[in-house]
Amino acid sequence: MSMQIKRYIVLVMALVVVAAGCGKKIAQPVSVLDSPEYHYKQGLKYLDKDQTDDAMREFERAIALDAKSPLGYIGRGWHSGKRASISLPWRSCRRRRAWTRALRPISA
Repeated sequence: MSMQIKRYIVLVMALVVVAAGCGKKIAQPVSVLDSPEYHYKQGLKYLDKDQTDDAMREFERAIALDAKSPLGYIGRGWHSGKRASISLPWRSCRRRRAWTRALRPISA
């Protein structure tokens, strides 16, 4: 093999390694209670106590753990509704509806 071909192969391999490291990181559960359902319920408890920042942190963690679960998006919508912001609830609702449709079982 010529030297130019070897350099080209090394360059392509380096680009593949760099590109693979740039992917989106998925949050890993730390314990058994670290689930989207748990964080959603905790977020609702915080909303009942009017601790909106803590509630939003819980809803964001639910989304980080499972982006396909509608619970985090529903919670974000509740949070934004409580703060009287209108754009985020609509985006969260659309996202939740899309995932709910995608996860709905197909009936025969």
